[in-house]
Parts: sequence; structure tokens; C-alpha cells
Amino acid sequence: MAELPTVLFFQGSRDYRIGSLSFDLVLQEQHNFNNRITSHPVEDGSAIADHIENELLAGSLTALISNFSLKTEKLTSNRAQDAFNEIERLWRARELVTIVTVMRVYEDVAIKSVSVARSADTGEAVSLAIAFQAVRRVSLKRANLDVTIEVSSMDDDVSRQAAAPTDVGQTTGEPLSAAQQERINRGLARN
Repeated sequence: MAELPTVLFFQGSRDYRIGSLSFDLVLQEQHNFNNRITSHPVEDGSAIADHIENELLAGSLTALISNFSLKTEKLTSNRAQDAFNEIERLWRARELVTIVTVMRVYEDVAIKSVSVARSADTGEAVSLAIAFQAVRRVSLKRANLDVTIEVSSMDDDVSRQAAAPTDVGQTTGEPLSAAQQERINRGLARN
């Protein structure tokens, strides 16, 4: 990957940021455009691909925030700590945010991950590595339905069999004795 001069990231009037948190410097950004291609095996074992669907946009960036703002040229003693607190708050809140990068503005994206680093090389600055992904929102639609139910006649045997069961009283649930079963069988044989 070709190295770009840092000065390129200051050109233009954009305020590179995530939510309300402005970056002093964007060190790296990556934009991912992926498709999902369906694959179905056929009889001879080969696969056919018959549909392509765009996946949600995603990307990542690495930015630097220091106590000395390169844009305002003012020293603020807690700016790096405030940035750390704000990025953690955004991550915990699971809010959708706007991310402004050099190449593109992303509206309503979710933060997938954040890595915050501070080292001897960065001094009083913090380096933020942020991965993000677009979110597809759904909305519920309420519909009123008018339903008419027609009750069929109970004149034939099929309708009576399909009718709701009726309460037949309390039963013991005990098996019948042989004598009781014989009496029932004789009664049915007479009809």
C-alpha cells in the first residue's frame, strides 16, 4: 500500500470525526464493499451462482487525537482523556453515529469495535482504531383487518363432529372393569 503524506488528510473543509468527537489526524482508513453471491450445487457436483446481494457497507479507520489540537492550535490538558471517555461512551451506548472520513461520510453506522492505544511514540495523544458497519433499519407497519367468520349449520354429522367439544362433566379417568365394558358392548349391539 502506498504511503500518503499526512498533509493530504488536512486538505478540504471536512471535520473528520465520529459523532461529535473530532480527530486531529486520520492516519488510515479502509472502506469495504462486499457482495454475497448465492451458490447452489447441481446434479453434476458443480455450483451455480444465480444471485448477487450487496452486503452492508463497512470500514475502519485509525485516527489520532492529542492534547494539542492540530486544527485549533490550542493546548488542552485533558483532550486525549476526554476523547477516550467519549469513544467508550459511544461504544457502550450502542448508538448509531455519523463518521466523516477523508473519502466518505457514513450516516447511521454502528461501531463494531474500538481499540485505543497510547505509547511513547504518540506521547500525550491517543490512537483510535475504529471498525464500523452500516445498519439497515426496519420499521413495523400496523394494519387493521376486518374479519368475518361464518358459523356453519350444525345439521349434518360432519358439522357436529367438527364442533367445539362440550363439557361432559367430571370423569374419574379409571379404566372400566370387564363387567362395565360388557354392558356397554351389549348396549351398542342393540342399536
